[in-house]
Amino acid sequence: MAGYNLAELHEALITPTNPITKRMRAVFYLRTIATPEVVPILVEGFSTDSQLLQHEICYVLGQIHLPESEAFLISALQNETLEVISRHEAAEALGAIGNLRFLPILQAYSASPIRELAETCQLAIDRINWLQNPEEIPPSPIILSIDPAPKFAAQLTIPQLKEIYHDTTQSLFNRYRALFSLRDIGTDEAVLAICEGFGNQNFSALFQHEIAFVLGQMQEKAAAGIPYLIQALEDTSNHYITRHEAAEAIGSITDSPEALGILEKYKNDPAEPVRSSCFIALDISEYWFKNE
Repeated sequence: MAGYNLAELHEALITPTNPITKRMRAVFYLRTIATPEVVPILVEGFSTDSQLLQHEICYVLGQIHLPESEAFLISALQNETLEVISRHEAAEALGAIGNLRFLPILQAYSASPIRELAETCQLAIDRINWLQNPEEIPPSPIILSIDPAPKFAAQLTIPQLKEIYHDTTQSLFNRYRALFSLRDIGTDEAVLAICEGFGNQNFSALFQHEIAFVLGQMQEKAAAGIPYLIQALEDTSNHYITRHEAAEAIGSITDSPEALGILEKYKNDPAEPVRSSCFIALDISEYWFKNE
């Protein structure tokens, strides 16, 4: 895929017999191009039987935040035949784009009986409202993604952030802000503070999925979180939205034989997002650690 040939990336993405790893790489190569020409390719790729691939396509469309993708993302959010993993990511993408005109559609689903969808819409609403009078936020030393919530502008201590992180009387938006602030501190103490959310009834499936995503963003800095991620993946009572993200995070952080063995074990999981994520995680681990 070197050279970013759009025709080759298009073929790689839409060919259903291609391995999920090849199709996913095409999605993220298209993200690096980030021109209007990639939007119809990604939208065509959404017509797939992989919920994970649908989810990642919506994520990428939010990250490249082109107006050409807005109508598609709204339609994906409204499409009740789709799984929640795809619809939630469409809502998060709208929040990443951040246009005020998205507020009515997001408000319509912010009271959805599907908790993961409702919470995503609430976060997207709060982010769009925050953008109307944003604080000056220092850039992340770890990642350049558009996050569902900004970290705090003030330099809070880990105990102060933990207090907000665990406080269920706070908005989910503020608790996410604490999460991203802990991410950017990046110490083992911060990682272990983040991991306190796993298996905690005060942290929803959506929140725990974001915790796993953040640890994956931190890569090797999050090594202290590997036992928690493995436990989150292996606990089949967890929502697949959490388990799939835990799998991908493991692959981003380590190539230890124990961790890779766990990923191999769940390549046949009943939940497609989980098993596909294990294939992706093994591919990610090889990319980062075998080809350094």
